[in-house]
Amino acid sequence: MPDTMEGRFEALTLHVLVVLRRLRQLPLPAEDVAQELVDSVFAHLEIALREMGIGDFGVPKRMKKLAGAFFDRTSKYDALIARGDVDGLAAEVAQRLAADPASLRPFAAVVIASEDKLADADLEGILKGPAFASVAESRRILTVETNT
Repeated sequence: MPDTMEGRFEALTLHVLVVLRRLRQLPLPAEDVAQELVDSVFAHLEIALREMGIGDFGVPKRMKKLAGAFFDRTSKYDALIARGDVDGLAAEVAQRLAADPASLRPFAAVVIASEDKLADADLEGILKGPAFASVAESRRILTVETNT
């Protein structure tokens, strides 16, 4: 994943989406926690925009664009993650970043492995801090795909 504003936004979006996907599967009050997570992400994005020097008049316009981008991405990435489609996810992210999909396969594998790792997490575990997959754990996914 490129260390750019766009790359960081994609990484943030994908990690938040993996947690939101798990929260959707849990009983109440997980739905409220999911909304609080999204609200918190956008509050921090607003702070980041202000720290970058965006003025009071520019922030709402940028926030609207960020919200649209976030929800557009989550709707597209959601189906790819549900299918465990590492190549499709890498290609979709690469298209947005004008990057080589092959260079994003390891990151996409981490996202898919994180989905698997969070599958057994309860709400308390998520609130303590979700356990995302490591690069080493994601290699299992890449290995299985190349062997099939």
